[in-house]
Amino acid sequence: IMTLPGYLFARSFLRVVRFTYRTAITALALQAMAILFEGVGLAMLVPTFELPARGARSSGELLESRIGSAIETLFAKAGLAMNFPSLLAALFVLIALRQVAMYANRVYLVHAQQQLMAEIRVQGMESSINASIGYHDETPVGDMVNDFVPEAPRAGGVIFAGVSAIGKFVMVSAYLVLLSAA
Repeated sequence: IMTLPGYLFARSFLRVVRFTYRTAITALALQAMAILFEGVGLAMLVPTFELPARGARSSGELLESRIGSAIETLFAKAGLAMNFPSLLAALFVLIALRQVAMYANRVYLVHAQQQLMAEIRVQGMESSINASIGYHDETPVGDMVNDFVPEAPRAGGVIFAGVSAIGKFVMVSAYLVLLSAA
């Protein structure tokens, strides 16, 4: 795969526009944090709403599932009583943390995309300035402007679409793991 022409082109393009693996890893890490908080929050929904539905006053009357016993272990380590109000509070905190992680991910992606657009435009301008006179004689100015304005966001979109696809794959995998554990 490392010798395929598409891979070599993409790798050289990413190097030219100074797109780093750190950018992709940071975006994926923020998305993974959101997935983790969301997954744990979803896993807590069942025990949280089983408690009052069964009329149980304590968690000892409820814990039949592996998820319920794992949650009870976490509550015991934290020194918290596992009752309906504490489960709701924990659920609220997890949902809030998921929202914070999703917000941070989106802000980071927008910032990274804007940085990438600026870098693509700078590289394009430098290439235009360093081009031969023959290139400038044959290429209308409108074509160069068209390359800088609408094409740069498309190039950046292609790069971040790959990062997003990897993130979606991680999310689906995490949900499948959570479903198999339930």
